[in-house]
Amino acid sequence: MRWVGRGADAVFGALFAWSAYVQLNDPDPVRWIAIYGAAALVCVVPSARRGGAWSAWTVSSVALGWSLWIAPQALGLESLADLTAHMTADRPEIEAAREALGLAIVSLWTAGRALRDQLRPPAPPAAVG
Repeated sequence: MRWVGRGADAVFGALFAWSAYVQLNDPDPVRWIAIYGAAALVCVVPSARRGGAWSAWTVSSVALGWSLWIAPQALGLESLADLTAHMTADRPEIEAAREALGLAIVSLWTAGRALRDQLRPPAPPAAVG
């Protein structure tokens, strides 16, 4: 069953890496590349190599706080179908909703990763000799 989690992490890691890449044409790419890149690393780097669950909790917390900070700007969204509408200067709520949703996905997935890191039993000590 562990392979299912690894496969899902690989898929989400690739999606987060792609999300970081497409931010290169954003007016403020650095912060978006940082959060999506960090989420990708949480997905693909083994827990022991990235310091355990704390790294995933950190990414999740930052993404959640950021999402909640942006969310009020999305209140003008009339329906979920607007998420696929063309963004225009007179409809900033579309971009805000997309950003908040992306950050919520990062937060949820990395929180799940942190929980799996915490609940996984520690590896047995290596045999000496």
